Amino acid sequence: MADRKNEGNTQQLKERRREAGRWLRALREQKGISSGAEMNRRLGGAPENFRWVLAIEGGQRALPTAQIEGWARVLGMPASDLARSLLRIYEPLKFAALYGRQEQAEPRSKVNKWIKKSKPTGSR
Repeated sequence: MADRKNEGNTQQLKERRREAGRWLRALREQKGISSGAEMNRRLGGAPENFRWVLAIEGGQRALPTAQIEGWARVLGMPASDLARSLLRIYEPLKFAALYGRQEQAEPRSKVNKWIKKSKPTGSR
């Protein structure tokens, strides 16, 4: 997602990926999904490929755009909310250009409200 030329230096990009990863892990855990391997299974991934979930949550990789709908489905939230929140983290300049500086400064309140009202589903 990140445009390296326009979104800051490499250290800033790494920190954004780490922030997004921490946030995604918190969402997963709040839904009662206990591990990256379980998240991978629910996403339909092969068991031996669970490490890509850990790489995303650990900040080594950004969540690929093509995977947003699957993650949103598993997390029980609208894909548009997930995409918008990730854009705010991964590409703040693009987010500000699309949605304005005021919204850029606000917390991810819509998604945070969703988290508070959703109930963990537990592992299946």
